[in-house]
Amino acid sequence: MRAAGVSLLLFAALTASAAAGTYSTSGVQSAATEGLQCAVSNVGTAPVNVTVALFDVFGAPVSAGVSDTCVAGFAGVLPAGVTCGAAYAGALYARCTVTASNSRIRAALSVLDSTGRMTLSVPATKR
Repeated sequence: MRAAGVSLLLFAALTASAAAGTYSTSGVQSAATEGLQCAVSNVGTAPVNVTVALFDVFGAPVSAGVSDTCVAGFAGVLPAGVTCGAAYAGALYARCTVTASNSRIRAALSVLDSTGRMTLSVPATKR
């Protein structure tokens, strides 16, 4: 009986970790009058732990000038049906990486013009 309990716990742990994931976009370029926005949506029915990060062309994290609503608005726990993200105003070549506690998220990196209109959007794919 003990072996069955251990097997069940191991299966549950493997299933939970298999559902978690890291998602990444390709790099995109914004001009001085534009901005980048990495949006993450929880399409599931339960909260999801998320982190969002922008990385420059050399793979270094971009933190200066980045507004992160996933941390500021939700402390990294995104409720079901809600979208958060990280945004940067100005010229930058970057990619977006999202780490989530389950696979019920969708993410994309978009270029926004000076009026906030989306001119390009690149979906994130699971690594």
